[in-house]
Amino acid sequence: MQRVTGVDLAAKSSNPTGIAVLDVRERKFLAIGHVYTDDEILDVVASTDSSIVVIDAPLSFPPRGLAFRKVELEAIRRGARLLPLTMPAMRVLVERAVRLAARLRRLRVSIYETHPWSALRLSGCSFHELLERLRIASIEGGLSKHERDAVIAALVGLCVLEGCAERFEAGGDVLFLLEKIC
Repeated sequence: MQRVTGVDLAAKSSNPTGIAVLDVRERKFLAIGHVYTDDEILDVVASTDSSIVVIDAPLSFPPRGLAFRKVELEAIRRGARLLPLTMPAMRVLVERAVRLAARLRRLRVSIYETHPWSALRLSGCSFHELLERLRIASIEGGLSKHERDAVIAALVGLCVLEGCAERFEAGGDVLFLLEKIC
């Protein structure tokens, strides 16, 4: 049973982080919600036996003095809209993401980086169309922005497995978005 966890990581643990756990075979979300601390994220990943974690946060810094990494520049050329990593809040986010990724690697899970808004935009789908095209069971109730981004991150992980993700690779970094689906 393969499970993918999507994480819309907040820069600070005092703010909500969206998290969504997808059962790949059943094509349904087992859990969607908010957590705050890195320990809570690790607990969800471990307790759900997730083998893939897709994080909405950069997993490395750009070279000193630059606002973007090469992989981000490549994604921007294709239509992604990304924030410069020189912004103070983005630096805090990257620091947290790097620490979290190191801890996740100890759980022996695969870790991927994404940007949900850009992934959805490049897919050509609305959020609900994407769920439908990927044959995901409907999600009951409303979602917060963080939960929605976590769901999209998990769907990017599903597409990595099924061949509908677009891989951007440059400068030693890898970013996964979505191919045109709709």
